[in-house]
Amino acid sequence: MPTDALPSSGAVWWPDRRTVDNANLTRFMRALGVDSFEALNERASADPAWFHDALIRFLDYRFEQPCEQVLDLGEGLPFARWCVGGTTNVVLNCIDRRRGTERYTQEALIWEGEDGTPITLR
Repeated sequence: MPTDALPSSGAVWWPDRRTVDNANLTRFMRALGVDSFEALNERASADPAWFHDALIRFLDYRFEQPCEQVLDLGEGLPFARWCVGGTTNVVLNCIDRRRGTERYTQEALIWEGEDGTPITLR
C-alpha cells in the first residue's frame, strides 16, 4: 500500500484477511454469531453481563466454585461485583488445565537479561 493511501489514523500496518480470519476476536465473534466489531461493542455495552459470561465460556475459564452471577450491579456501577460466589486461581487456569497436553511441557516464560543470557521456565 503506498504511503499516501494510508488511512488517516496513521497506522503503518494493517492485517491481511488470513490474519483477521484466524484472530481470537474473530473466532469469538463467530461463536456468538456477531457480524462486526461494532455490533459486538454495542451489545457488550448494553449488556456487560452477557458479554463477560460469553467471554468466560469462550475462554474456558475455570472456577473451583462456579459463580452464581457474572455481574452484580446492585450497589451501582462503581461497586460492580464480578463472578459473585465463584472461586478460582491462576494455577488452575494457566497451568493445571494444560496437564496431559503438549502445551504443558512447552516453555511458559522465556526471559532474556541485558547480557543476552536467557532463562526459561517450564
